[in-house]
Amino acid sequence: MRDALTPLASAEAGTGREIASVGVAGSGTMASGIAEVFAKAGYAVVLAARSQEKADTAKARIAKSLARSVDKGRMTGEARDQTLALITPAGSLDAFAEVDLAVEAVAEDLAVKQELFARLDKICKPGAVLATTTSSLPVIACARATTRPQDVIGMHFFNPAPAMKLVEIVRTVLTGDDVHATVREVTAKIRKHPVDCGDRAGFIVNALLFPYLNNAIKMVQEHYATLDDIDAAMKLGGGYPMGPFELLDVVGLDVSLAIEQVLHREFRDPGLAPPRSWSTWWRRAASAARRVAASANMPDAEPRTAGWGGLLSPGHPRCPGAPPPHLGTFPLRCSTFGPCPRP
Repeated sequence: MRDALTPLASAEAGTGREIASVGVAGSGTMASGIAEVFAKAGYAVVLAARSQEKADTAKARIAKSLARSVDKGRMTGEARDQTLALITPAGSLDAFAEVDLAVEAVAEDLAVKQELFARLDKICKPGAVLATTTSSLPVIACARATTRPQDVIGMHFFNPAPAMKLVEIVRTVLTGDDVHATVREVTAKIRKHPVDCGDRAGFIVNALLFPYLNNAIKMVQEHYATLDDIDAAMKLGGGYPMGPFELLDVVGLDVSLAIEQVLHREFRDPGLAPPRSWSTWWRRAASAARRVAASANMPDAEPRTAGWGGLLSPGHPRCPGAPPPHLGTFPLRCSTFGPCPRP
């Protein structure tokens, strides 16, 4: 059953446009993963970053991912080579001039995304579909940065993109029926499961997930339960594959905080307000992550490597290799960064 406001089912979506080439904007983990997904499905992919060096690094990341798949017997060496050959790294968005579908996977910052969509509007050919992978920001705001809002749609992949099967399809009030149909067809061709949802903060998954994660953080902050016990309780009692803090390690505390702030601004629900200590803990975690990475000879590690900040439960023995600063009362967990650099 659906009413006039519920998104259309796939059977009602209409006929889509032909897509042969895809542009992916970004050089991070999500951009690399999305480019890999499209190339595996046989699409010609242009992977554009802010510089040629960053684009080449992103393609090298994909090569490592594919090499792991070959080592595990999930794909052949020939298939790996064919996939890599379909990916063209580029140091400028100008390389998107002839793509049929442009997918942005840049920072979760509305101003950054709007600027990028304004550029895509000028660069991409008429009829190209413009998609955003935002996990929480309004898709309509990206659409209004262009002169063709009917061609703009949300295509929210989940991390890691090669492994996660879901893609949230987010159409705005201005998205064309053929654009919606196109993205649903493409999602099926790349072997993902599309779900339709309205253009509101958090869409489906994050709107349901982040209140749960926020409450878990507040439990630790109020000393109601330990971090490890909360994770164990949700896995063993709730049947979840990961506890909330293990999941925050995967998502990254910086991204998680940004999503929570968007949800709070959108719905004005006091229960969605991030704990006051969250942003402070993230800043300290980022700084500590750099120090741990340096001591472990990992100069390229990013601050978000720390994820949730590697918080330990109170009383947990502290690894001697962890840096001295504490995050509140919870010291860093060295296991977040791999083996302890100081045995």
